[in-house]
Amino acid sequence: MRLLISFLILLTVVLTVAGAAKWAFWPSRDLPVNRVRHTRIRLRLRLHPGRGFASAVECWWRWGRLAAFRGSKRARPSLSFWYRLAHPAEHSVFVGRAHYRLRLRVPVQESTTISAPPRAGKTGVLAGLVLHFCGPVVATSVKSDIYELTSGIRADRGPVAVFNPQRVSDLPSTFAWSPVAGCRDPEVAARRAEAFTGAISVKGHRAGGLLGAAGLSARSPSDGST
Repeated sequence: MRLLISFLILLTVVLTVAGAAKWAFWPSRDLPVNRVRHTRIRLRLRLHPGRGFASAVECWWRWGRLAAFRGSKRARPSLSFWYRLAHPAEHSVFVGRAHYRLRLRVPVQESTTISAPPRAGKTGVLAGLVLHFCGPVVATSVKSDIYELTSGIRADRGPVAVFNPQRVSDLPSTFAWSPVAGCRDPEVAARRAEAFTGAISVKGHRAGGLLGAAGLSARSPSDGST
């Protein structure tokens, strides 16, 4: 009797472990009843979310360390083969972890979009990317958080410049640029006017004329419009 009870206990443990392993690593092809809750649980456990998501092998092949290395010669041709192999941070950016804690990297020549609600940690992610990026960085923001979080460390690697004509967060600019410079050339004035007014319903030729006139007379565009 005791042997039978031990066998039943062992069988129950084996079936429980097998069921948990099957749920964790071989999810069902059928959609669960509560798909949102099911997906959230699996994401918190760092498991594959379920149907419709890339597998670990697909993530590794497309965004893993090997994938970043395959395009590294095109991105950083000056680095040697072994250096690119041993230092992935020199030609790619670490963007996070997928299921099973697989590290994902994006080559420096690729574009990345981060979409999240307010106060979800986007600024911290961007600051980390700026701090660890292997080359020069141009960071644009409507707040001074990125500058405050990264300027001190980035200053040890090279000069840090600020262009803030509106003095957001009372952060002064370290250099200036005149939109009139070079506008003696009508083509330059027209292209620059289009860049300034392209997002609003304003005819670019009038702004281009103002920039051209200001360039010829060494005056500001506001003086030319009066």
